[in-house]
Amino acid sequence: MCLMSGGRHMDIDLSPQHGVSCMGNGECSGGFQHTYWDYVKQNGMVSEKCMPYQSGADGSVPSCPAMCADGTSLNQSRVFVDSYYALPPDVNTIKAEIVYNGPVQALFTVYHDFYSYGRGVYNHVTGDKIGNHVVTLLGYGTDKRTGKGLEKINGEQVGGMEGILRYAKETVE
Repeated sequence: MCLMSGGRHMDIDLSPQHGVSCMGNGECSGGFQHTYWDYVKQNGMVSEKCMPYQSGADGSVPSCPAMCADGTSLNQSRVFVDSYYALPPDVNTIKAEIVYNGPVQALFTVYHDFYSYGRGVYNHVTGDKIGNHVVTLLGYGTDKRTGKGLEKINGEQVGGMEGILRYAKETVE
């Protein structure tokens, strides 16, 4: 996330763990994007450096700490947003947003075959829908071998190449 603060540019990775541990849900079993951004607007959010991701496949959720990993106060490390907005589910609108304003938050539908994905381009082939996962769309392009549209997302701890996933995507669901 890029922020402007007192005329200086800040590039910050917000902590997904802060959202999971401190928003009051008490678990990582779903939620809504607007609820997350309302929380950030009202309460602030810390960086990934302050509160690294710890929840994993076992579903454990650490309680909300009072201090950052480096010992600084959680309250002194928060950043806030003034506003946020939703985009219409239109591929060209989303592509333009990425080009002009940077990464876009979206929902990624997770199917059972995703758990066996390792590298390359993920394309759902088989298996039931498991749920949705919030991801950050970083860019898009076309696979030269298949001609299919691609989006590159930051999937945090969901797999892929160090949290970066490329997947075939031709429509917005």
